[in-house]
Amino acid sequence: MAAVFSSDAYFADVFGNVELGRASIASLLGAQHRTFLKNSILKVRLDHAMDLVDLKIKIVLEEWDVDLINMSGKDGSPLAPLSMRVSVVWRYDDQLKGWYVQVATCAAPYAIAGYHAPPSLSR
Repeated sequence: MAAVFSSDAYFADVFGNVELGRASIASLLGAQHRTFLKNSILKVRLDHAMDLVDLKIKIVLEEWDVDLINMSGKDGSPLAPLSMRVSVVWRYDDQLKGWYVQVATCAAPYAIAGYHAPPSLSR
């Protein structure tokens, strides 16, 4: 999953983790997917996209609604689904001839069974 990030990407997940660069993002995601996200599924719905490819820097801005399901607690018991809003900035890399995530930030405005937004996101 980390392969879609640019080498200098910024990633902030819904759990409050912030990582800079593909290697750090891969490390975080790897640790998460070996533990509580081991059998999880991301259901992604594209809500809005704005294409700015006409500019010299080719970027696309996207807003996603995401449901994270099938998570497990430390004892293996199932955790409730978590719904979140994800903002993604894709940038085209002319040298690598492909699109990579430059920025991805997550927020959980939809508090669900046992999850609470950090104070800065609380209503």
